Amino acid sequence: MKTPLNMLAASIGALAFSTMLLATEVSAMGWNKILFSNVRGVVLIRGTPVKDALVTRWFEFGFTEESKTDTATTNSKGEFTFPQISRRSLLASIAPARPDVPQKISITHGGKEYLAWFFTKKNYDANGELHGKPIDLVCELTNERIYDEKTDVDGICRIR
Repeated sequence: MKTPLNMLAASIGALAFSTMLLATEVSAMGWNKILFSNVRGVVLIRGTPVKDALVTRWFEFGFTEESKTDTATTNSKGEFTFPQISRRSLLASIAPARPDVPQKISITHGGKEYLAWFFTKKNYDANGELHGKPIDLVCELTNERIYDEKTDVDGICRIR
């Protein structure tokens, strides 16, 4: 017998099932979005490691209008690293728009700032910036800034 209470219970059950199904589908689609993959690099001047250079990483995530900056300092071998940055986003998982995540790395040393890396990421994949290859940079401060048409990367760093 269909009473208002039974109909309400059935509606709540259907809503709970639909919510669970949507959550499963979103999870299967992967709503954890990688905005900036792991970065590893070395800073050099004429081949000599630069200790204590300030390396600044920045990105912008359009779906949430979030921008973030973090920093690292080079060690005695001139090395620096940044961990992967990811965000959970339901909207980015279901929206038909193509990802567009501007990324920038700059190096400050001796009172001068160098553009090390400028790139716009067009996917949410790990190492998606370089089509599956890890971001591993050699940043020679005496290099000319170039735009590499093959990788779409602009800056003084070269990919190892």
